[in-house]
Amino acid sequence: MQRPGFPVLRSKIRVPPLPEVFIARRHLEDQALAYPEAPARRLIYLSAPPGYGKTTVLCRIAQRFAGKTAWVSLDRTDNDRDRLADHLAAALFRARTSGRAAGDADLSGPDRLAQVLYGVESQEEPILLVLDDAHTLHDEGVFDTLRAFLAYQPENCRIVIASREDLPLPMSAHRQTDRLLELRAAELRANDSEARAMLTRLGVDLDPPALAGVLRKTAGWWSCLKLFAISWRQRRPEERLRFLEHFRGTDRFIAEFLLESLVSALPSELSDSAAVMAVPDFFNEALYTLLTGRDDCPRFIERLQRMNVLSLRPDEGAARYRYHPLLRDYLRHQLARGRRAELHRMTAQWFTANGFSDRAARHTQFAGRLERGGAGPDAGAAGSAAPGGGPTAGRDAVPGGSAAAQAAPAGVAAEGGVPFSRRERELLQALSQGLSNDEIAARLFISTGTVKWHLNNIYGKLGAKSRTDALSKARAAGLFNG
Repeated sequence: MQRPGFPVLRSKIRVPPLPEVFIARRHLEDQALAYPEAPARRLIYLSAPPGYGKTTVLCRIAQRFAGKTAWVSLDRTDNDRDRLADHLAAALFRARTSGRAAGDADLSGPDRLAQVLYGVESQEEPILLVLDDAHTLHDEGVFDTLRAFLAYQPENCRIVIASREDLPLPMSAHRQTDRLLELRAAELRANDSEARAMLTRLGVDLDPPALAGVLRKTAGWWSCLKLFAISWRQRRPEERLRFLEHFRGTDRFIAEFLLESLVSALPSELSDSAAVMAVPDFFNEALYTLLTGRDDCPRFIERLQRMNVLSLRPDEGAARYRYHPLLRDYLRHQLARGRRAELHRMTAQWFTANGFSDRAARHTQFAGRLERGGAGPDAGAAGSAAPGGGPTAGRDAVPGGSAAAQAAPAGVAAEGGVPFSRRERELLQALSQGLSNDEIAARLFISTGTVKWHLNNIYGKLGAKSRTDALSKARAAGLFNG
């Protein structure tokens, strides 16, 4: 059968360049490359949220591998099995040292994909086969072929799979047979010494107390460390102390990163529950049911754990689930002030009833501050300089407010008295004209990501759940005349 030909994108089958500034993770590289005690471990699986340095570690492993590397950077178009086979064949052809080219036969569909993979056996030198960004795959036929290949993996092939989400692959079987090296967020996160080294290389010089605060808030998330450094460097020296005091998940650059790379991937039916469960310090099934009024906690936890969004900490025999501190800040900021205050009071009552008096007192205090119009625990950074008309330090910032709570004319406020910026009112006007995110970005000369970031802030301030709801509430508040 004649198969269609697909153009091979060379950028997809090359090992990406290393970042200009990075920290070598020698202990992880050594685990991946040297198994004198367990040579059978030939599958390396990296599963962690975006920005945890997976690709950087893979690039270093590829540099040090004693053999040839065949690399494919996957995307959603690779759910076409013929297209994926073409790119795999091209990657293996670049790496081959002998034997025939993989996948020469004129086949199509899953048979050709399998043939390409098993073409690895014809190579004399060891092959490192890297499949990066594997979370973009969803075709069951592709996974069937990968599962079969993993079950009968050639002796000369070491496979590396990196993904933001857990994949439907037989990891348990590989664990039991000691063929698997698994690197997750806990292993990939920067430890304190690595984080200090990264900030130093990025030009951030902090005293020990300030550094400890940044390390605690970023919790080893590599991308967040870099984004903090960018925001810090853009501020004048006299502004940096205030920035450090207010650095949260609502900092402009952090918020855009979380929205574009992580939050936007949340299933729409779970997004509200995800924001609600960011209010308490931790939660379990009982607290989830109380705060959301839903009975789907097992499904919620399973989905967010698969996305590597939740961490499980068993304390005193009870399962407790937590978000990363910056993600927690961002998610709860999406809720209207009045709703946050109500959820803090409900959380305080639950903590009191379950013997957590100190935590209960904190949540009661947070609720009171929100109800009085003060800054809650989710007060964000004091603005962040960025292109696209976003908030800037010292000019648009509202003391004690979030990164999005910028100055606005008197009376232009939403629920809880939160002011709206000129840019947010411009976006509301554009929404009233039925423009798409891309059209709004073009009109206002900002990125689509910046549009999404502003819209999420607008929804939170208005307590809105949709564009129509936001427009209705904005008109009622007198924010524009559209």
